[in-house]
Amino acid sequence: MTILADIAAAILDQQGESVSYTPQADDSEAEAVELQAVVSRHGLGYAPAEWPEDLFRNQARHAAVRLRAADVTAEPTGEDSIALDALTYRVRAVKREPRTGPEVMWWICLCACDQRGKY
Repeated sequence: MTILADIAAAILDQQGESVSYTPQADDSEAEAVELQAVVSRHGLGYAPAEWPEDLFRNQARHAAVRLRAADVTAEPTGEDSIALDALTYRVRAVKREPRTGPEVMWWICLCACDQRGKY
């Protein structure tokens, strides 16, 4: 393992929780994978200000899920889903951390579920 993967593993040991990640591969059926992730729950309402407005309109339940890059085979996409707290969140945007450099430590999945319309 690399230094960044070792650091991520240590963080997951202390703060990680179990999530079910389902990548939507084009060529095969989707199968859920149980992973440890660091989850930041933003609750029901509008998305945090720094999230892309065009992808997070109206109200929903929002969560940022940090997946260790070494645990997933490919970069998560907007077609993937993550189950936690008995809810299924759709991945709407993905950021990498660190933002630059040759190696990725985390894939930060910005997710929403229970999307509500505008009244």
